[in-house]
Amino acid sequence: MLAVDYFADVSETQVVQGGVLYHVSDPWTYITSHVVRIINTSFGYEVGDVISNPPHVSEAYVLASPSGALANVR
Repeated sequence: MLAVDYFADVSETQVVQGGVLYHVSDPWTYITSHVVRIINTSFGYEVGDVISNPPHVSEAYVLASPSGALANVR
């Protein structure tokens, strides 16, 4: 079992787009590099968590696509 904090800048890359610095965490590459075969995620997302008019920010934290996990499976 391997526990990973997905929002702790795992395998982070930084991208500036539209004046916003995006910190892109890629836990999928980290997980598959440790030969993990089963990945379970639970983010606790609910529709009410989304606001319709978010404020402008200069930095954002996002996750890379999980499709990389499938590409890295051996």
